[in-house]
Amino acid sequence: MEINTFIKSYFSKIAVWIFIFILFPSLNSTAQTTTYEMGNNKVYDCRGKLTDSEANTVNSNWYASNEDFIFTVCVTGSSRIDVSFTGSFDIESKADFLKVYNGKDTNVALIKKYDNASKPSGGISSTDSCITFYFHSDKFVNGDGFELSWKAKITKVRQPNFAPISNPTCSTSKIRVILDQKFNCDSIKAKNFKLSGTLSTAIASATGVNCDGKNETNTYDVTFASGLDQSGNYVLNFNSTFKDACDSIWKINAKLNFKITDCPIRVILKTTKDTVCKGGCVTLTATVTGGDPTKYVYNWLSGGLTGKPPKSPCPSVTTTYVLEVTDGVSVPGRDTILITIVDPPVAQKDTSVCQSSGPFNLSATPTGGSWSGTGIINATNGTFDPGVSKSGTFNITYKLANCTDMVVVTVRAINAGTPNASCPGAAPFMVSNFSPAGGTWSGPNITSAGLITPPAIAGPFTVTYTWNGCTANKTINIDGIIIKKIDTLCQSVAADTFKFTPKGGTWSGPGVNNATLGINSPNTAGAGNKLYIYTINGCKDTLKRNIQGVDSRWDEIA
Repeated sequence: MEINTFIKSYFSKIAVWIFIFILFPSLNSTAQTTTYEMGNNKVYDCRGKLTDSEANTVNSNWYASNEDFIFTVCVTGSSRIDVSFTGSFDIESKADFLKVYNGKDTNVALIKKYDNASKPSGGISSTDSCITFYFHSDKFVNGDGFELSWKAKITKVRQPNFAPISNPTCSTSKIRVILDQKFNCDSIKAKNFKLSGTLSTAIASATGVNCDGKNETNTYDVTFASGLDQSGNYVLNFNSTFKDACDSIWKINAKLNFKITDCPIRVILKTTKDTVCKGGCVTLTATVTGGDPTKYVYNWLSGGLTGKPPKSPCPSVTTTYVLEVTDGVSVPGRDTILITIVDPPVAQKDTSVCQSSGPFNLSATPTGGSWSGTGIINATNGTFDPGVSKSGTFNITYKLANCTDMVVVTVRAINAGTPNASCPGAAPFMVSNFSPAGGTWSGPNITSAGLITPPAIAGPFTVTYTWNGCTANKTINIDGIIIKKIDTLCQSVAADTFKFTPKGGTWSGPGVNNATLGINSPNTAGAGNKLYIYTINGCKDTLKRNIQGVDSRWDEIA
């Protein structure tokens, strides 16, 4: 697996002790600075002071005779070292001198030679990370010497490099990063890392490995909150700070690129329905995760499809679809789905039934489906009840494996009507109160057209009405009229029913609101003597009623 170098860009300097150098410049001026006396020495301070040896035994603070000293300052990472002279300057001309060299010793280029004939007139700078001062005095005249200060300028630090890591395997939850520089073990934490890529798992911890006696290490274990179980490209971003040799703070913004290649791509193939009627279509969709989505290649290994889902095939036979997805790196992923094709079911022919008929079962082939529609009382058996549906035309559906067929059931209504009545031996009459018209009658004492000849002997008999294959019965009451001849009732009664036989005639009179059943309302008829007539085919009778109001009395009706 190819691993990019952890850090590929230059560090960008973001802060050089902001509070010290900007907000509080006076604090910088009082920062601790070491003062050295001239001698054979090499120091690494970012800033400092250098004076003459002040070794003169006659004149204190003067340099001594016969001095030959080399003093070198080297600051790792500095681009230059600035030097300025402070205080008095007194070095015997020609015999004594101070030379400044641009580098780590006196074998490099000379920047400047100073004595009383050539005193410092301003600051000087090296173009190297080191600067060397060489002082010489003879055995004769001495002087007060010199005093100078230096300050290194670091504009670039050496980038820490990270060693390549071994190929992470699928579901790895930790990787080890190794730098070519040491950092404080406690300064690198989980918050300094962020993982992005195929998965964006949080960083659980970052732990220093083999920390030394100074609590420093160049090796860290980075642990993820969950295993990386998808192949693809990953980037581990590292953000921290770095202190240079002069204690300035630099920001590290680095990336470690790596790949995981042994996790399979995940493919989930879905369909709108897995069983379809012949001639129907389905829609196939796929959810694909893992690997590199920008390089997905969709291969249909079975089913005859091509290209990226969704697809809408219309298979004529039962078909297996197999989709494989690759990206050229990860383990290919695949999924399979079976679409079953069934022949359309065939329901029975349309049918007509009477509303008075009992429940019956509809039929279809093949069996095993489900029936639905108005009047169906058993979906499995296809039981249709005309008493539930009532009259009308109904579309009944038979469904088997997403395929349907239909039966039209027409329910015919027939009503022979309420009983008819007549007196024994009365004149012939036509039956009434039946529907629909156009049928035929049968039974005793009746013609097919419905003409009844009342027999001489009292008693009920039944006749049958037949229409469009449906039948209904009707009672014919033959009897003399029997009613109470006279009665008394209060006007406050809201509803009353006459007592009479036989049924089948009609009532008339004040307050009658149902002539067939003899229902009347005395409070509507009003107080006083009232006469009611009950009529059946060929005969009639009367009822006298005294409806009493306040101070009412009965007067016989002549």
